[in-house]
Amino acid sequence: MAWKDSGIDENNTGGEYEGEFWEPWNYEPDERTLEGTVIEDPKKGQYGKFFLKVRDSEGGIWITSQHAHLSRQISKLELKEQDIIRVEYLGQGEEPEDPTFSAPHLYKLQKWIDGE
Repeated sequence: MAWKDSGIDENNTGGEYEGEFWEPWNYEPDERTLEGTVIEDPKKGQYGKFFLKVRDSEGGIWITSQHAHLSRQISKLELKEQDIIRVEYLGQGEEPEDPTFSAPHLYKLQKWIDGE
């Protein structure tokens, strides 16, 4: 018997999606915004929520989380490859009454619209 590794390292380079996970809750408040270009059409992940792959102005590739609040905004804005976006992490919302759930992560997602 032996342990089997998933093959996915902390930068997620072992799977289909190469890039670093954007985890803004681990950053200082003034570093919790991601701006860049969507490099693939949004996809649903293993939890059934949309996530984005974004290239920032420095060439870094970031993969957003699959939090419900962000997923709904991705769907509502009908994002696609080459869209320019800005996503700001607003922190966690109120703790739900049911202790089996955790507080939601809140985001503000914006899409750049030319000529408006």
